[in-house]
Amino acid sequence: MCNSWEEIPVPNDIQDIYSLAVSPESPDTIYLGTYRLSYRTSDSGQTWQKIDTGMKEDSHIFKFVFSPANPLTLFSATCGWVYKSTNSGDSWKRFREGLTDRRVQSLAINPIDPKILIAGTCGGAFKSNNNGTNWKCVTSKNLIVKCITFSSMSESTIFLGSEDQGIFKSTDMGDSFREINRGFFHHHIPCVVPVPSENGMFFTGIINAGNKGGLYASIDGGKTWEQVPCKSLFKNVYAIQLQNNPFTRLYVGTENGVFWKDRGAMTWNFTKSSRDTGRIQTLLISADNPNIIITGGNNGLFLSKDSGSNFTKILPELTSETFFTLSESNGNVYAGSNLGLYRSPDSGQTWIKINSPFSNERIQCILQDPLSESHLYVGTFKGLYHGNPIAEKWNNLDFGYGIPDISDIKADPFDPNTLIVSSYLIGGVYVSNDRGLKWDRIDSYYDPVRAFSLVFDPFLQGRIYLGTYGHSIACNNAYRKK
Repeated sequence: MCNSWEEIPVPNDIQDIYSLAVSPESPDTIYLGTYRLSYRTSDSGQTWQKIDTGMKEDSHIFKFVFSPANPLTLFSATCGWVYKSTNSGDSWKRFREGLTDRRVQSLAINPIDPKILIAGTCGGAFKSNNNGTNWKCVTSKNLIVKCITFSSMSESTIFLGSEDQGIFKSTDMGDSFREINRGFFHHHIPCVVPVPSENGMFFTGIINAGNKGGLYASIDGGKTWEQVPCKSLFKNVYAIQLQNNPFTRLYVGTENGVFWKDRGAMTWNFTKSSRDTGRIQTLLISADNPNIIITGGNNGLFLSKDSGSNFTKILPELTSETFFTLSESNGNVYAGSNLGLYRSPDSGQTWIKINSPFSNERIQCILQDPLSESHLYVGTFKGLYHGNPIAEKWNNLDFGYGIPDISDIKADPFDPNTLIVSSYLIGGVYVSNDRGLKWDRIDSYYDPVRAFSLVFDPFLQGRIYLGTYGHSIACNNAYRKK
């Protein structure tokens, strides 16, 4: 048990530490993985050495793993494939044969047979039987794997922890995996969408709930919900869009791509090209042309010009980026990814990366300023910004709390000066009545709400709905300051 801590000094160029490992041969030798490169100390942190020979500079270092067969051999899981060193990190060799996703976030070595490795990526889990030289995908490629562990009771049993699909288990040395989530999940609500033409009607998506996940509908303002049948086509709904007003077609972004059905129809539609989109985090239907649909997710951005019948990939060079949010404003489409903000002036045909103080931050929500067509609110993992994306001038809206992880922001349809934001990481819902200059917390400090999404009731002034982690749909009828 550690009763006290002492800060270890590091050079100024060592920032955003993602991983840490101690040499099994020497406890004074420590490895650090950072936003860009690897570092090593041999004297318990008194001095540091960059160890990047053979390693690309864009390789975020998520994990180090030592081989149980040779303590001089270690592997690193990076945003640029898998690297191996046989000389304690003095030099590295990259391995990528068979890895179809470069974003390797987790890595584990079989303790009994060290030539067997399991790598977890943003596009599935992969197995190597030859020390990382070749890899084979052993799960769905729509699975984001965050952690891996071998069972201490059986060398053939492996567990995977995923970002939002729960736990998976293998009993055949990693050749195959199955879900083991029964009785395990809380409700996660990533999206809540009102039907603008019908009072009290909402759709919501639920993830991480097995057969009880998917799409739900309410016709009584959220008092009761009914699951919309999908015949096991999907179990997780991350994004919802309605085409036209009154809506004639419903689109959902799922772990298996985009599905849609016409209003009143019983069957869902799906195209082969939609399967390539992977897990859909965000959907946008163009206000100017409802036949144009743009999707974003773990496989990048995709564009459909025919209401979803066909999708083509756009920005194919951005293979390491996951897109979380899309917004249309003043003739431009904006897309937020884990590495910044992009703008398209032509409905998704071409894209420009926007220079900003959050260029390398995860963009999680975008809102058109209801009182200024030229300005946006942008919520990131590190905070909230307001600015002009064309002029590339931005202000950081400091809450005074140091609140990270802005998961959503919405403007009151009855009062455009009023904004609501949510923080997912530590919880918290905040209101501003002056366009973001001052903020007040409206949920409990002692029982904070961790919300994925916010939506105002378009018919009842003063009512908001929150899509939360573990609390299902929360409703607030008194968010205004007295």
